[in-house]
Amino acid sequence: MHCGSCGRPLLPFHEACFQCGTTAQPSESAAARKREWDALSPKMQGEMRGAYDLQVERRERWLEWLRAHRRVHAALGAVLYGLPAAFIFGMLDGFPLWAIPFVSLVDLALGAGVGTALNRLQGGSYRGMILFGAAFLGEALLRVGGASLLGLGLGAAGVALILISGFLLSLCTGYAFGLQLTLDRSDAGA
Repeated sequence: MHCGSCGRPLLPFHEACFQCGTTAQPSESAAARKREWDALSPKMQGEMRGAYDLQVERRERWLEWLRAHRRVHAALGAVLYGLPAAFIFGMLDGFPLWAIPFVSLVDLALGAGVGTALNRLQGGSYRGMILFGAAFLGEALLRVGGASLLGLGLGAAGVALILISGFLLSLCTGYAFGLQLTLDRSDAGA
């Protein structure tokens, strides 16, 4: 049994989470499960308590790993989101390819923020998709709309195709990055 709010492992008879205070189950259910727990043999209780302690230890190790690698995940977010977004929006804005990395500081900062947010949310493939997709859509709404886009000769369909491709790329990248943080969790034994 895990807390629905923070994910901390709980014993079956815990009424609330020790970490965040969220109610895990009604007090009547907790009391009934405590009676079932007390009816177990001491050997079985010891085995279950040992498995619980191991889960808590693995989770703490994984959370410590996330805290220790927060800057790495910010840099990865900057690279995985910032560089493709800089290329796509730079291309739409008409910048030459060699100038795109120099004008993409906003993209890199936004990518670093998305990577840090995904780290703080403890990964997750769908969380990554939502964060990366929302960042791309937000940036697209802020950047697109200028008259310079249609002046490139791409037409509305060309601009839409490039934006849809960029959005799908950001969704796939966010999914893979969030999944990697979750896989790192399972690799660490959590």
